[in-house]
Amino acid sequence: MRKISFVIFLLAFAFTVKAQDGFRAEVNIGLPIGDYREFYNFSLQGNIYYLWETSENFNIGLTTGALVFLGDASEDWCDGCLYDDYEPELYIPLALASRANLSKGFSIGLDIGYAFFVHVFDDGGGLYIRPVITYNLKEKLALIASYTNISESGYSAATINLGVNFGF
Repeated sequence: MRKISFVIFLLAFAFTVKAQDGFRAEVNIGLPIGDYREFYNFSLQGNIYYLWETSENFNIGLTTGALVFLGDASEDWCDGCLYDDYEPELYIPLALASRANLSKGFSIGLDIGYAFFVHVFDDGGGLYIRPVITYNLKEKLALIASYTNISESGYSAATINLGVNFGF
């Protein structure tokens, strides 16, 4: 709980430093790959960003959100576990975000930081890496394609995502 409180405090401070011109939010749906593909059918991810324009074609800032893995596994590998039936798994990332404008319509970016694992019986987390490709439909509306990977203790929670990004 202390980790979540720290994340909320840090983001509240960051978002009050400057006016809301760099504030963005997005929602994504993803397909788990790698180690998680056997356990979950899909993922949902929501992110909020605050990006500062450092030059005409480059922005940098902070991001956080929630990544939830959902669905039933194809095999039951844990008979008698305390949390059988593959309860949803929740990660809360805290990362630096960067975006580079390639043209008027396209940009690429990278979010890198740490994702906190939130569960009743366990805690932890891992390295959070999320490369992003963005296609701007309008000034405040964009389509997102991304890959999310959280590396933790010898395994990775990874998804391929599609989503929508909104500016405020």
